[in-house]
Amino acid sequence: MLQNRKKILIIKLAAMGDALRTTTILPALKEQYKNCHISWVTDRRSYYLLKFCPLIDRLLVLDFCTKLRLRREKFDLILSFDEAVSATRFANLCNAEEKKGFSITKEGKLTIFNPASEYALRMTYDNDLKFKKNKKTYPEIIYEIAGLNYNKQEYVLEVPKEEKFCQDFLKKFKIRDDDILIGIFTGCGRVYPTKKWTIQGYADLINCLNHENRLRIVLLGGPEEKKRNEKIKSLVKKEIIDSGCNNTLSEFINLINLMDLVISADTLALHLAIALKKRIVGIFTSTSASEIELYGRGQIIKANIDCSPCYKKECNFQQCLTNITAQEILEAVKKQLEFIKKPNLPLALL
Repeated sequence: MLQNRKKILIIKLAAMGDALRTTTILPALKEQYKNCHISWVTDRRSYYLLKFCPLIDRLLVLDFCTKLRLRREKFDLILSFDEAVSATRFANLCNAEEKKGFSITKEGKLTIFNPASEYALRMTYDNDLKFKKNKKTYPEIIYEIAGLNYNKQEYVLEVPKEEKFCQDFLKKFKIRDDDILIGIFTGCGRVYPTKKWTIQGYADLINCLNHENRLRIVLLGGPEEKKRNEKIKSLVKKEIIDSGCNNTLSEFINLINLMDLVISADTLALHLAIALKKRIVGIFTSTSASEIELYGRGQIIKANIDCSPCYKKECNFQQCLTNITAQEILEAVKKQLEFIKKPNLPLALL
């Protein structure tokens, strides 16, 4: 029965990583509005990730049936966190006592429901603010939109049960309890291919890390990283673990969960590592690192050139890639290894 429960609707589509980091709002909503019922509307890809989030009471894909269904309902609060036209139009059409976040005018111009969303709106059209001046993390910004107190609330993600998959993986590669697993996700999403660091850079980094016997390097990736990972393996002097590029989302989450440290560009693997509280080294080239919250569990390596970040999907120069060196990332890995408590931790790197 929902009669006495505050009904909240969250609208967040976008990429899976963006959807996942939006789950940081859920603990505060459950705390602020006791016994509230949270519905979340997303796109199909993010649906399969958000179903592992236990604080969402009802998860829906934004399709024709969902639009018809929810327009007949009345919500107490709508949080519209997505700037996409499809999301903002849907937010406008839904019924609610209060709406916060992004809206759209009749003329098709992005606007906002509440004054507290002004900063988030500015971030969408002011490149100087988004690229250079902003110091607020994404969770901090959505908390500002919602009018809630931000206290570095964590991502919300429940690890799906894949015991046999994990056992088979550990057995296949003869992984010991005292091995340090360093997962390296070598690619990125399709929208900004400029986020990928160089194949040679990853190979050089792995060759440096492979000097230590207790460090086990694990290549991570999806179907789009298959050729990339094969090329990296051909450039690596010692054998490394290839976790495969055809794992299900559930299996991939479990792979990240097995890692002690994750190295990744600004993509889903990074956000999964954050959600699973792993040590992290993040590599940022064309996108901004200022919105990323690592909760004190990692380090970000950024390209130190004026044109980065740029959010370009294509670039003929991509100096941001060669600007970052394997040595920089190696030094960051050394620092993170200091926080990993396992017997026989390699001393040479430290």
